[in-house]
Amino acid sequence: RSAEQGEAVVRAADTPRPVVFMFAGGGAQYVNMAADLYRGEPAFSAAMDECLKSLAQRAPYEWKSLIYPRPGREADAAAALERASVGLPALFATQYAQARTWMAWGIKPSALIGHSMGEYTAAHLSGVLTLEEALQLVCLRGRLFETLPAGAMLSVAIEPDELRTLMSPGLDIAAINAPTLCVASGPVALVRELQRTLTERGVDTRRVRVAAAAHSRMVDPILDEFRAFV
Repeated sequence: RSAEQGEAVVRAADTPRPVVFMFAGGGAQYVNMAADLYRGEPAFSAAMDECLKSLAQRAPYEWKSLIYPRPGREADAAAALERASVGLPALFATQYAQARTWMAWGIKPSALIGHSMGEYTAAHLSGVLTLEEALQLVCLRGRLFETLPAGAMLSVAIEPDELRTLMSPGLDIAAINAPTLCVASGPVALVRELQRTLTERGVDTRRVRVAAAAHSRMVDPILDEFRAFV
């Protein structure tokens, strides 16, 4: 805008600004995520296809049609993406392809960070894991989650200390994302009960799109096999 409109015109410094890549965890996936990039950005589609080719050798899913479903199949794809064995690899592949696209554009990260499954994306891009190792780890994590009893996660706009007073003994706080934003995790029935209680109190809640109680005591039975693979 012009100076007459009350805003100054400022030239950005020539010194490159640091950029941090931050990757989300399971539950952030959704149907047709980054579909426009897949159709229009060669760097994205090449990286995505690289992952999908590897995933097809590990799990007999129609990966591309689950992430980018045909018209009319969106609901089925959305339900499949809630399964950890599908949703986690799909999210990893999308994050990886997005990062490779930024890097192809000349945007290089000075640091990488991730939450939960997003940590694997950060680990690969930082050189800790090869792409194949990261995909193996993500697929194992998803498969092991599906051997557990049904679980759920609930994002809650409340302080952790207050949340603890309202949770049933079988629930855990899976994450504290901000001073008044937490995630509760545990058996489906207990999560539903907690959601009803919080809704009655006027507290905002949102179910995380993953059919597992990640970051809770419910994952204890799979830790030995996961640890052995790592």
